Amino acid sequence: MTPRIARVVAQENQQLRVEFENGEARIFDATPLLDKGYFAELRAPVCFKSVRVIFGGIEWPHE
Repeated sequence: MTPRIARVVAQENQQLRVEFENGEARIFDATPLLDKGYFAELRAPVCFKSVRVIFGGIEWPHE
């Protein structure tokens, strides 16, 4: 079973520090996604940093 996300923090260079309910923490590099469709708006640092946890996953504005 995949653990739920407890906390997410936007880092430099379009990376996320993702902390899970089981205590694990991982770095996710979102760079490869930023050239694809609606992810392109996340290239703006202000938008990228607006990430939040919702229902055990992550979300940015505009879902």
